[in-house]
Amino acid sequence: MSEMSPMSAAQLQHKLRLGLPIQAVQLNEAAALRSADLSAAVFEQVSFGFTEWQGISLDGCTFINCQFASASDFSAAQLGQINFIDCQLVAAQFSGQVLRQCSFTRCDLQRSHWQHSELTLLMLTECQFAAADFRQARLQRCNLASCAFTGSQFGQAQISQCGWMDTDFSQLEMAGCRFEQVLLVKSQFRQQSLADQHYLRCTFTDSQFDQVSLASGQLFECDFSRTRFNDCDMQQMQGISCLFAQAQLQRCDLRQANLQGTVWQKAQLCEVNLSQANLTKAHLVGSQLMDCNLSQANLQLADLSNARLENTEFHRADLSRAFLHGLEPVKKLLRTAILKAARWTDTERQRGERRSLAMENEQ
Repeated sequence: MSEMSPMSAAQLQHKLRLGLPIQAVQLNEAAALRSADLSAAVFEQVSFGFTEWQGISLDGCTFINCQFASASDFSAAQLGQINFIDCQLVAAQFSGQVLRQCSFTRCDLQRSHWQHSELTLLMLTECQFAAADFRQARLQRCNLASCAFTGSQFGQAQISQCGWMDTDFSQLEMAGCRFEQVLLVKSQFRQQSLADQHYLRCTFTDSQFDQVSLASGQLFECDFSRTRFNDCDMQQMQGISCLFAQAQLQRCDLRQANLQGTVWQKAQLCEVNLSQANLTKAHLVGSQLMDCNLSQANLQLADLSNARLENTEFHRADLSRAFLHGLEPVKKLLRTAILKAARWTDTERQRGERRSLAMENEQ
């Protein structure tokens, strides 16, 4: 931004009283803003030469292509329904702030600070958040679109009902994060640990996990449809009622994982270890299992109808009352499994479904 003429407090107040935008000037005194009525003011190509914004009310203001001094401190300013567009906010301080219905578009927020802040209904679009600090922040109903978070910290943050799609999470620090009803579609996770994080009803559709540790992770009712998992450690993962429809897993370790009520319809599993996993009532209709290990897995009431099994081990797996329609040709793979009251025909399967439905209606 080229050299600009400074604006006095009197000139600023005169323009604001006339409802005119503040354009192409330099403001070096915070006092000029504290004494003015800035409601819904517009600042365009303005350079702010001070860092302390304490006591300044910026409710409804819009900043376009503005330059803020490095490390500007907004933590004690009043920021409601504010808009920043194409602004330089390097190392800006928002820690402890309560921001609602604000937007940041194409802004440089590298090394900015958001610790302990409460962010609601924020729109963050095409912004640079490299090395930003969001530790212990709370994000609710926010939309984070096409932003770069390389090296950012989100430790102990709580994120709920947000859209955070098409993001590379491999270089984020997220220890102890809690995600609830977050859209994480088309995201990438590589060579990192999500073991101490909690995900509830999150959507990971079309995402990619490469060499990720989810061991003992808490992932409940999450949607992993069409997601790819390669060389992931998922031992003892809590994945109750998750959806893995058309997912692809290669060389993954799910030993002793709790996968009760999961759906694997048309999923492809290759060299996956599911020994001692809990797959009670799991839905594996039309899935493909190649070179997998389900030894001592609990598959009671699971549905493996028309699954494709190749060189897969079921030693001492419990398939009691499981639906096995279409698996007669590969019965030999199940010869060491527990098959008490297993259903081999589609007629038995349909009869069981009708019986279950009738019981539910009676209740």
